[in-house]
Amino acid sequence: MESKITPNGTPKGPQKGGKWERLKQRFKDNPPTFKKYWLTNLYNQKFIIKVSSATVFLSIFMSMFLAGHLYSCILSYIIVGFIFHELISLKRKKEQENDLIMTQVLNWYFFFVVTFYLTLR
Repeated sequence: MESKITPNGTPKGPQKGGKWERLKQRFKDNPPTFKKYWLTNLYNQKFIIKVSSATVFLSIFMSMFLAGHLYSCILSYIIVGFIFHELISLKRKKEQENDLIMTQVLNWYFFFVVTFYLTLR
């Protein structure tokens, strides 16, 4: 079936109606795909990711804030423990520690003693 619209957007043959009739006919032949374009646009994808991650982080913060003192303290100790684990794993040299006994246990013992002392101080 041959299209009734030329490449520059004007209809072929005799023109019926005015400008709006031609526009309706053009959209009837080639419907716009705004929804597909909105989701495939890279800028809109980044915007959706930023909004969703901000919502998640804000809800986590509010849940921590509303949880109370005990849960916030426990969470802060867990975070400090993860940081300590990362620092120890960066410093660790397995070849040199093979001769030493219980190096990891001593490191974690030192961590718990220091955090206990600083908490009670």
